Amino acid sequence: SRSAGRARAEASAGADELATARETVTAQETALRRLEEALESEVEARRAAEREASEAREGVAKRDGMLSFVSKEVESVKSLFAQKEVAMEAEAERKLAARGAELAAAHEAA
Repeated sequence: SRSAGRARAEASAGADELATARETVTAQETALRRLEEALESEVEARRAAEREASEAREGVAKRDGMLSFVSKEVESVKSLFAQKEVAMEAEAERKLAARGAELAAAHEAA
């Protein structure tokens, strides 16, 4: 009877330990699920940040390309205006010289 009581006590203690172990495993599984969900969220956030960074780099590259194009076009237009200015000055000097020659010829004829 004593040994039966002791066996029941040991069985009860064993059942309590088993129940405690099951609760611990359940708590650990819950914690593991939460950590896995947090990890997945962080991985998704990282992927999104990498996509945004890639898009930003592409945008910067496009803007740099446009700025380079515009800068070259501005230099081209400046060059054309400088050439036009030189041509206009040469034309004005030619006309002035021709007018001077006309005036000199008219002065000699008078």
